[in-house]
Amino acid sequence: MDDAFSRQIHIEKALYQALEEKHFYLEYQPKYELKTDRLIGFEALLRWHHDELGQIPPSEFIPLAEEMALIVPINNWVILEAAKQLKAWQQLVDRPLSMAVNISPNQFRSDSFINTLRNIKQQLNLNPSDIILEITESLVMQQTDEIIARMDQIKRLDYRLSIDDFGTGFSSLQYLKSFPVDELKIDKVFLDDWLTSKSHLLDVIVHLGKSLNLHVVAEGVEHQEMLNHLKQTACDSFQGFLYAKPLPPIEVVRLLTDNH
Repeated sequence: MDDAFSRQIHIEKALYQALEEKHFYLEYQPKYELKTDRLIGFEALLRWHHDELGQIPPSEFIPLAEEMALIVPINNWVILEAAKQLKAWQQLVDRPLSMAVNISPNQFRSDSFINTLRNIKQQLNLNPSDIILEITESLVMQQTDEIIARMDQIKRLDYRLSIDDFGTGFSSLQYLKSFPVDELKIDKVFLDDWLTSKSHLLDVIVHLGKSLNLHVVAEGVEHQEMLNHLKQTACDSFQGFLYAKPLPPIEVVRLLTDNH
C-alpha cells in the first residue's frame, strides 16, 4: 500500500511537468471499412513514458488528471495534435481520412471546449467533419438537456459525434433518438461475448445503430472469426489488433503509403 501511494504521489507531481514540457505523445489505431478492408481513418490514443517509472498506462494517469483538473488542457493538446496529424496525412495521400478523439466528461462540459473546437477549425483549415469526437454512453445519459445543448453547439461547427463503449450503460432509446450523434462504437465486451457464446446481442446492437441511421463501428476485433461474422452484419467499420495495433506516426506513414 505504501508503494502504491508513493507511486501515485510521484505520478501526480510528474503530470504537471509532463503537460508543461510536452512529455505526452499520441499513437494511432487504424480504422477499416468492413466491406472493402480499406483504411478509412484512425483513433488518437494518449500515451506517456516517464523517465523513471517507464510507460504509464492511460487507465492509471487519466483518472488522476481528471481529479487534478489537468484533463482539459491535456485533452485540448490531444485534439490539436491529432487534427494537425490528420491534416498532414490527408495531404500525403490526397484522400479523405477521419480522426477519432476521446473526449473526457470534464472537457465536454468545460466552458472553453467550444472555443477550442472553433479555433482548431480556423487555424488548420480542416474539414471538421473529418474529426470524430468520442463521448461515453454514461456521459450522454447525465443532465440530458445540457448535454444535448452542448452536442448541438458541436454539430453547428460541423464536427462529428460518436458514442463510445456503446451497450455498457443503460441508454434510453427515446433519448438516443434525440441525440445529434453520427456514430455508435460497440464495446469490445459484446464481440468477446459473441466469440464465447454466439450471443445475438452484438447483432442486435448493430441493427439498432443502423435503424437510427448511424455509422456503426466495432472495436477490439482480434480474431478472423469475429471479422467474418461482422462482414455478414450491417456494421460499417472496425478496428483492432487483427489488422493493426496502435501505431506511432512514422509507422502510420508507411501504412498509408502502402495502402495508397
